[in-house]
Amino acid sequence: GGSRRFVGNSSLVDPETFELRPGIVWSRDNLGRPSWEVDGRRYVKGNCPPDVQAQGNAYSAEQLLAAMDFADVSVSVLHYYPTFGDLGPAHREACARYPGRFRRLIHFPDLVQEPRSMHELIAKVDCELAAGGVAGLQFFTGWFDGDWDSESMRPFWDHLAKRRVSVWFTCVLGNPRQFVADAESLFVADYEKVIAWCKRYPDTDVVLTHGLPWRSWLQNENTSMGVVPEKLLQVFACPRVHLQLLIPLRLGDTFDFPFSQANGMLAQLAKSIGAERLLYGTDMPMLERYCTYSQSVTHIARYFDFLTPKERALVLGGNCRRLLDAADKALEAIRLPSSLSVSPPSLSEVSVQVRMPATVGQKVESLATPCLIVDLAALEANCKTMNEALRPFSNKGFVLRPHTKPHKSSKLASKQLQEHGSVAQGVCCQTVREVEAMVRGGILDALHTNIISDRSQADRLAQLSALHGAQVGTCVDSHEVLALLKEALAASPGSSFNIMLELGVACRTGIEPEATSTTVSLAKDIVATEGLRLRGLQVYHGVSQHLRTPAERRQAISEATSVAERHLAALREVNIPAAGAPALVVSGGGTGSFLNEAETGVFSELQC
Repeated sequence: GGSRRFVGNSSLVDPETFELRPGIVWSRDNLGRPSWEVDGRRYVKGNCPPDVQAQGNAYSAEQLLAAMDFADVSVSVLHYYPTFGDLGPAHREACARYPGRFRRLIHFPDLVQEPRSMHELIAKVDCELAAGGVAGLQFFTGWFDGDWDSESMRPFWDHLAKRRVSVWFTCVLGNPRQFVADAESLFVADYEKVIAWCKRYPDTDVVLTHGLPWRSWLQNENTSMGVVPEKLLQVFACPRVHLQLLIPLRLGDTFDFPFSQANGMLAQLAKSIGAERLLYGTDMPMLERYCTYSQSVTHIARYFDFLTPKERALVLGGNCRRLLDAADKALEAIRLPSSLSVSPPSLSEVSVQVRMPATVGQKVESLATPCLIVDLAALEANCKTMNEALRPFSNKGFVLRPHTKPHKSSKLASKQLQEHGSVAQGVCCQTVREVEAMVRGGILDALHTNIISDRSQADRLAQLSALHGAQVGTCVDSHEVLALLKEALAASPGSSFNIMLELGVACRTGIEPEATSTTVSLAKDIVATEGLRLRGLQVYHGVSQHLRTPAERRQAISEATSVAERHLAALREVNIPAAGAPALVVSGGGTGSFLNEAETGVFSELQC
């Protein structure tokens, strides 16, 4: 107990000269942490989060996927760091197994000096591109022994430019053999080379990973931040240079969440170079030494109040998506040879620990919980039963919109849509977060069967429409809610909403059953607003799902149908929908009552 305590780096680095103390012998303790001994005292460096250390410093693709899903992150770009060895095989494997979730930065661990064979190095580049999943190339400037921008290195850079491969320069993480009192000095030495390089290759996208030497601008005994010197903004005169932030990682040991002390400096950066060139980054799982993955998203989404909602959406993913799309187009435009003389090592050639959530033959009781278990045969049989139940009503133009709230899985939702075939159109979601999960999982028609409660939810839905081209629907029951959606539209150009007017037929939110004038007023406002489309009425009688007898359920749905008919009649009196426009959808139903809704002849969409 008492023999353990936190200490600084004085046992490792001379505080006067900032040089590595002589005679340091490195080893690793039983948790894989870097360890050394000075004057009979053992030191360890907790460079990984505790859960990673407890697993022998292993972190699988499945663990990162689970963390991404929990933080609502759709795609991760996999970086590397030289001290971790060659992560290329593991990254290739992750991208191959989860192509929609991971992209990778190619790297060559032996590229720390001029290569003996430039031809072989260029062949390796093409081999990596052919393997797929490439977002760009990561290059550590401080680890290169010599001039990485010399004439002899030009064929390498020229080939990357020819292939239109973006270059992700890491300048702030120097070689650990170099220690200087001023991190800015170490950074500037390579930074000036990067500026010259960018001018030579003006058509290449560039990302400065891990940000700038933020700690050089700490002030007032590390309680505040200064501004970024103008000389370090010169590189952004090149319009294709982007900056990755990583504030929680780089300053998390100095400031507490939400790291607001850095906001003034970040606002200066956004104003100087534009939010369209800032990228969200984490360095997961290392980030979790200081805050959670979800907090790193919230840090930007909620606390970057110096940015507009659209600008925050760009930083959180829109800018990176643009770079990834450009990388995809570049690869589509070239033809790589089908067989290459140099092949990257396979995953089997390196020691990588991968933990699968389950294996074939594993007993259910041995699974780590919580986990989602699906009886595939039962799922398919249930879908078939629903299709058969609706067959007698097929001539009435029914649409089935399965609800995803029981499972919250885009993969299962896709399976449902596949099994229902032409009967189904899009999905229903109970929460905004569920809509985000569905859209980012590739389902581009989602109805939020609820009422938003604040502007942030409206912005999140609008961003899904603008960034993914999704058909996003949501419900409205008041002009206050409609105003929030209209504000979100204005903040996210290119966005649109499909609006369902919700009728309060069963003690839920919704327009009062007798308030047909409210329905008409809202409908007129929606029809007159660009970006809004009045799709129909939501008439979900939730209470009926729990009524005990068929007669009780039939009576409840009959009453709800009468309410829907009154509101439809009121809309027709004011020519809504207009002549030639699609008929309004009446959506509702559930597992306990869907046949009752189907029999009315009024409902045209079932939410079950």
